[in-house]
Amino acid sequence: MTTAKTSTIVLLAVLILMDAQTRDYVLVSIGPFASRVSSQLLAPALAIGENGAERYNITLWVRDWENKTSYAKINVTICDLKEKIASSRLSNGTGHIDLTLLRSGIYGVLVQKDNRTVGYQKIDIASNGTYMVKTWSYEVNMTLVDETGQPLANHTVGIYDQMTFEQPVYVISDEDVTRNQNYTIVTDKLGAFANQSETNGNGTLHFTGLWNGTYRLKILGKDTWVEEFVLGNRVLTLRKAAVGEHIVDIQETANITVRCIRVDMTLQLLTESDVPVANATVYVRDVPGHLLLKDVTNSTGSIERKNLYVIDGPFTVSAYLGYRAIAYSVIDIAGPANYTLRSWTSNLTVTCLDMEGNPLPDYAVSLYDQIVFYGPANFTTVTNQTETLLNRTRTDENGMAQFTDLLNGTYWIRVTTSDTIGERLIDLQKPETIAIVCNRTFMVLRFLTYLGEPLPGAAVFVFDSSGNLVFREPTDENGMVSRRGIPMGNYTVNVEWMRTQVYAGVINISVSRDNTIRCMIYKLTILCADQSGSRLSKADVNLRKGAMRGEAVIVPISLDLETDESGSLSILLPYGYYMISCSSGIYEGSAVVTLNSDQVIAVVCGVKSMLLFSILMLAVPLFVFTLLLERRRLRTPLEVRRQKNLLSKLDFMYRNGQVEYKVYRKLREEYEAKLMELGGREMR
Repeated sequence: MTTAKTSTIVLLAVLILMDAQTRDYVLVSIGPFASRVSSQLLAPALAIGENGAERYNITLWVRDWENKTSYAKINVTICDLKEKIASSRLSNGTGHIDLTLLRSGIYGVLVQKDNRTVGYQKIDIASNGTYMVKTWSYEVNMTLVDETGQPLANHTVGIYDQMTFEQPVYVISDEDVTRNQNYTIVTDKLGAFANQSETNGNGTLHFTGLWNGTYRLKILGKDTWVEEFVLGNRVLTLRKAAVGEHIVDIQETANITVRCIRVDMTLQLLTESDVPVANATVYVRDVPGHLLLKDVTNSTGSIERKNLYVIDGPFTVSAYLGYRAIAYSVIDIAGPANYTLRSWTSNLTVTCLDMEGNPLPDYAVSLYDQIVFYGPANFTTVTNQTETLLNRTRTDENGMAQFTDLLNGTYWIRVTTSDTIGERLIDLQKPETIAIVCNRTFMVLRFLTYLGEPLPGAAVFVFDSSGNLVFREPTDENGMVSRRGIPMGNYTVNVEWMRTQVYAGVINISVSRDNTIRCMIYKLTILCADQSGSRLSKADVNLRKGAMRGEAVIVPISLDLETDESGSLSILLPYGYYMISCSSGIYEGSAVVTLNSDQVIAVVCGVKSMLLFSILMLAVPLFVFTLLLERRRLRTPLEVRRQKNLLSKLDFMYRNGQVEYKVYRKLREEYEAKLMELGGREMR
């Protein structure tokens, strides 16, 4: 870091010429005074003044402030305030400059070391003589002492010039020379080496020839052996050399006492939550801003320095991460100590809410740092786009996301799912709790049958305006589905009941969050009875959906149901054409219905046709067998009678001698055997 001091600058162009006789260089103004200078350039001695004026020969002698030392080969410019012209020359080996034939009057004399003006005074020339020009060069006597006031002997002190100068600009007026000197004070490193010395036994040393300005002292001790008594024993302990730096501003001859406090110092950088900050660059400066110590924190957030000379506090301590300042404090180091530096950090709590103020759990919350640093004092706050992503977390069940130990600054908070649903820009300078209302709300859908009864168990499909499925969910026992955390807008709702679409439509939850939808669902009541009107309990009912006229796609529905004790059942069905079959024991029946309203239908069941067919198939053989049996039963008496008639006729023919005995006997035995078989033999 540098400190620049600039005065108002009025440019004066000059021309350096060489005197043909003396071979000295002469600085002559040009520009506004060029016409006047040109006549003087021909003067044999390069005298300054008008022809005919009283002239004198003088000698300028350049000395230090205490008039002890002359300065050789140093640039001296003498300015004629009346004529507004100037001439520059270098002093000789004894610090003298001889000038001849100078007009009487007041002159301004400037002494310059390189670009640095080191002396100025006005002289009134009224006679020949020597004029001493005193420069701003001083002696400094310095004494080093420790914290108890004891002198520090054998310490080396280097002194460094912390000022750098640009080419000065002078403006000559009637009464004086205006000096405009641009310079910079080097604060972050050692400047140009000026001198070095070592303290004597009294801790003193002496510097001479120091120009007025700002200097840095670099103090270095020496390793020493210190005698100590431990448990009654004399022990020599090596004490390492201590080092330190100090800034002095020299504007006059001075006697300075520098009190050096030897310390072992630890400085720890912590967040407000006591978390160590590692890899931060820590700067320790004196109050004017000169850097005395610079280090990087370790993993514990600490820097440690042993055998350090601390001189003339208090001190400012600042910490940076990159170009970003993260901490600042003022400390007064009076001895060995541990110091804690708190970074400028704050905790941020973000609560994500829907548009009704309800928490949004499990949402991604991203945090972006919106400050872009180009240097310690050069940064830009970006407000039209996100910058560096610092952290990403998710909201808890209360919709809260926590960010801890954030550096003070500007942050962009973005709440996202698949897209951004909420965002906010915040300037964080203290712990904050903020709420972000996101583009999220809730949806309640209540589904009813056509006559207004709740529709439980329906499959509900909800699509966004781009046709993406948002969710699929069955209705509960109250015919309701609900969903939180959905964006505002239009949604397409499809409802299926028994794989049949019973509703399709668009709802706008920006208009209404709670919507009641009536579906084309009807209650069908089936009554099963026999032909006499008696109800058939526990009857099996099969229900099948058929195609209606103009229906392009048929979604098959086939249900197997059972009537209750009263022979009835009720069921919710989508609109359509249905075929009903009822069966109970020997009874069966069927019916058809076009369901476009709540309906009650009676199914009259008769004896099953298959049962009649089975009975018929069983009865025909039985009937034939019965006929055969009946026929046989009727033929036996006739046959007995016929056999008896044949037997009587045979007896008649035998008595009349028409049949021989042998034939008679044989035929009679056959007839009697037949009668015995038929059970019709008569006993004699």
